[in-house]
Amino acid sequence: LLFAYCRIFLAVHLACTPPYDTWWDGLCFFTYQGTISWTQGDTKCSADNAMLTSIHSAQENANLNSFAYGGPYDQGRGYWLGLRCNGTSSNFYWEDGTTVDYTNFGVATVACNASTADYHFYMSPSDAKWYNDKDWSWYQRAYVCKKNVRPEDSICEEYDNVPSTKTCVSIYSASKTTTDGEKQCVATGGHLASIHNNTVNDYVRRSAISRNLLDGVLIGLKQSGTNASGLAWNDSTMVDYTNFNKDFPNSALGQCFAMQTGSIAGDWVNVVCDKTTIPFVCTKPAYDFPDVYETSLCPTQNYSDGDMIYSPMFPKVNNKNSCEYLVVGPAGATNVQVEVIFFESNRCCDSLTIYEGVAGDKKIATLAGSTFNGNVYKSTIGPAMRLVYSVQSGAHVRGWQLKVYA
Repeated sequence: LLFAYCRIFLAVHLACTPPYDTWWDGLCFFTYQGTISWTQGDTKCSADNAMLTSIHSAQENANLNSFAYGGPYDQGRGYWLGLRCNGTSSNFYWEDGTTVDYTNFGVATVACNASTADYHFYMSPSDAKWYNDKDWSWYQRAYVCKKNVRPEDSICEEYDNVPSTKTCVSIYSASKTTTDGEKQCVATGGHLASIHNNTVNDYVRRSAISRNLLDGVLIGLKQSGTNASGLAWNDSTMVDYTNFNKDFPNSALGQCFAMQTGSIAGDWVNVVCDKTTIPFVCTKPAYDFPDVYETSLCPTQNYSDGDMIYSPMFPKVNNKNSCEYLVVGPAGATNVQVEVIFFESNRCCDSLTIYEGVAGDKKIATLAGSTFNGNVYKSTIGPAMRLVYSVQSGAHVRGWQLKVYA
């Protein structure tokens, strides 16, 4: 049971919260290929704690042009950017507050002054140049959101780390049912909150109050029996701590639970699962990175059943070394497989390719970015694999950790 729990614990951690992915420089991006106005795109990015993308070099411009276009919903209208003009200071600025140190306008001269303060820019799919669109308030294009806080900055990524614990918490002010709240938590790598000690319980209560959420928040506890029987957390962790109001649990009032944030004690009470619509809280475990960095050298040994494989320097960022790894099953094995415990690379420049056998060019998969945690890749023509890690950047990404099974 402990072994199974550890595997779940490791696999739930995400680098960029989906649908965001690390494109370059360890930063998280998301491309929306439907079409909406500039204002709607800006609003949607802000809802994700992101901004319409900024671009700071010709290489970034080329990367964006390469990654953003050509999807199944791309209508060829280009992508809204976060570049604006301050008519008072006559300076261009990025919505995300970063410095305007590169531009790629599609016309020879674009001035920023009082008469151009209403400019809103997009990247053209035909030449990757930037153009103003005077119809920005209604004309619909796709958009790219960018987060300027790198995943490397926190063991909880976009969640908040409860001090002195390895619990990550995210509180949402929008009111949801338990089903919809759980869906949103799962989309960010967590579940409706499981609470295992008073430290986390008090943190959730205080955080909710600081957001003026005084009418309670949904947590991830459910009750299948009566009284205190049949309790289970959505994330399947053990129910080893409870904080019920003195008259609860009471299944007659519902089989889900909420925390009374207006209560000093943060008591838990029953609520009707899909009829109670209030704010909610998600939790996930912090990733348990090794205390010691891996060597920067490439391995000299082969790997087999039960072994853990790490990229050079893991989990330290900015590795520059490319390496090759051989995975060979024990005698009698018919195949081998690797589980992705953690993966974070720059999609632009760094990739891990998994090949069948110890030689040859038959690919099983190529991983680049940060959306592969929990995936399992299996050989099909024998108990061997070759892993080729190619690094051209390594900037601000931590690399990867895999586990071998045979």
